[in-house]
Amino acid sequence: MFVYLKSHIESKAPVEMIYQSSNGTITHRIITIYEISDKYIKAYCHLRKKFRIFRRDNILSIYPYKQIRKYIS
Repeated sequence: MFVYLKSHIESKAPVEMIYQSSNGTITHRIITIYEISDKYIKAYCHLRKKFRIFRRDNILSIYPYKQIRKYIS
């Protein structure tokens, strides 16, 4: 997972994440990663529109962002 996350720092491509907070709440987030340490990820959270720090061991799943596009006919 570390290599995958690190590649997204360089590209600034957003990723989707399923995250469990310390109180047990599970949320779906779209984030842009800026820093990674052994225990934490510093990222811009598009849901909260703020920079946040996420615990790496609370990440349940992380995958490429699939933007839904609307087409006008």
